[in-house]
Amino acid sequence: MGIDVSSCIMDAGYNSGDNLDLFYDDNHKCRIGFITRIGSGDKNFKELISKELPGIEVKENFVKYEDRYLFIIKRRVMVGSSKDNPAWMYLGLDCSRMSDEWHKLLKRAGRDSLTTDEVYEAMQDDGVFGILSGEDYKCEEILPAYYQRQAAEQIFDFAKNYTKLLPLRTNTNATFNGHLLLSYVATCVVKMIQLRLKEANLFFGSRLACLRNQKCTIYENRIVTDEPQREANDTYRAFKLICPDSIPIINGSLSYTPPESGTIPKERKRRRKTDPSNDETNGKNTHRGRPKGSKNRKTLEREAALTAEGNKQKRGRGRPKGSKNKKTLERMAIESSNGKHMKRGPGRPKGSPNKKTREKEASSVKLNP
Repeated sequence: MGIDVSSCIMDAGYNSGDNLDLFYDDNHKCRIGFITRIGSGDKNFKELISKELPGIEVKENFVKYEDRYLFIIKRRVMVGSSKDNPAWMYLGLDCSRMSDEWHKLLKRAGRDSLTTDEVYEAMQDDGVFGILSGEDYKCEEILPAYYQRQAAEQIFDFAKNYTKLLPLRTNTNATFNGHLLLSYVATCVVKMIQLRLKEANLFFGSRLACLRNQKCTIYENRIVTDEPQREANDTYRAFKLICPDSIPIINGSLSYTPPESGTIPKERKRRRKTDPSNDETNGKNTHRGRPKGSKNRKTLEREAALTAEGNKQKRGRGRPKGSKNKKTLERMAIESSNGKHMKRGPGRPKGSPNKKTREKEASSVKLNP
């Protein structure tokens, strides 16, 4: 069709000798770099499994791709209808995939009453895959190159399901071109959002669903946003965004100036939603509870009562220091009525003689008149 193609990631269904010949020139040199998955029935693939699979699990073949760990080796093979075009075949063993397939096989073995020989034979190629390439890639580079196709397919998936590429509903070339342009721009934005969320270990679908629940209350002169949920706050923080408490409405349009600071804000404290038209709050949000340092109603009422009595200081618990209790006051009143002005303590008054001393003094007076 006259399109200059430098590389091609081909579906496994098109991997045939005649199609592979199209990627080579007359000198059997690969003119279009291709990568394709190999079917399990491929002859070269079967030979490679029988020769290389038993010794593939060595440190030199161990590679990592994203969160997957694999053993990969590569060998040169001849492909095409006449088997005269050189290519590179990669044999891989996915550790995670092998573990999952063994788990399913062992459950099926008990259900279907498989023999030990049947189970052993089925385990030999679990987790094994093959990739064919017209260019020479390193073992750790082949999977990133192959999965470019998956990234391209995701772009089409986003364009069709998220940015409404289809149906077209256009009647002229101008509207058709404009529709494609807007769909492409929107697809790029969605893909950038997905990549940013992936960096923050957040899932794309659940975060979009959470942001759809972000509501607001619209007043005549202001929009007041609801308190964001924790999942929404985590999403805003991943994009270094700030959810404003409110947005003014001036002349029928929103008027909001983003903050200049690029720092990630702390989570806002929970607040009450207030009506901006209320003169008591002057359009400001008030936090729940009493302001810091304020007193509750009972304390205020007690202080008001003390002030009215002329006692401005708060009285502590119990009697004032130096005061007397009720029984003491009653006893003092009785003694006062009997002419006694002082309370007598226990024992004789200080300096008074005891009974024997008084009797001795009395007898000495009688003897010496």
